[in-house]
Amino acid sequence: FVISGYLIGGILLREVSEKRFKFTEFYARRARRILPALIAVVLAASAFGIVFLTSMELKAFSTSAISALGGVSNIRFWQGNGYFTPDAHFDPLLMTWSLGVEEQFYVAFPFLLLALAKLSSRTRIIVLVGLTVVSFAIAQVMIAVDPQAAFYLLPARAWELAIGALLACVHRETGGRSNSPQWRVEAQGALGLALVAASIATFNEHTPVPGWPMIAPVVGAGLLLDSRGSFVNRILLSARPMVFIGLISYSWYLWHW
Repeated sequence: FVISGYLIGGILLREVSEKRFKFTEFYARRARRILPALIAVVLAASAFGIVFLTSMELKAFSTSAISALGGVSNIRFWQGNGYFTPDAHFDPLLMTWSLGVEEQFYVAFPFLLLALAKLSSRTRIIVLVGLTVVSFAIAQVMIAVDPQAAFYLLPARAWELAIGALLACVHRETGGRSNSPQWRVEAQGALGLALVAASIATFNEHTPVPGWPMIAPVVGAGLLLDSRGSFVNRILLSARPMVFIGLISYSWYLWHW
């Protein structure tokens, strides 16, 4: 979510600032990016389902497939199974919940940027920070009241995407240049990697997501994006195997489940 917010949010910021943003072009690009691989996975799972699923299971799968293609599978799964419940493991399209969150964010975010377009960059950043804090606060309340809704629904997840968009906004303001000394850039990259690695090692089905623990991977990803010249980015994450994983990551994510 942080990387998506940074990349797509940065594109939106640039196009809105340069007054060349068009909804049709933006959503057409999103469709070309998202749909081909998703359709391939849905078709493959459908072929498997026709052979192996019962009529009731196939009906449930069809609902998931339509929801995934419509960008609302997070809402479908919120109304059904929790992500970590045993039954959820049998839905081959469960992973598409995150696509629903992303697409819903990118329905709302362009309107927000257009509304803020006439404000100064500083004011725009302040507003985005405020909205990010509000979303994080909503997440903490929803975790206590309805953990499943917090996991799946946009209001509790928007802050993760917004962190990336905020960073893109700051980088646009500074031209992507950093005045930090190299030791600080190196420390930032190492800390970012450590936070992401620690999250991978310690998060499990009992971790309240997107609760306070989510600060670690979200901040870690942000630190990595902001430490371009660090050893971690320059050597480790720029190595060919890592770049290859990055290039196939979306399709890999769809197929891994």
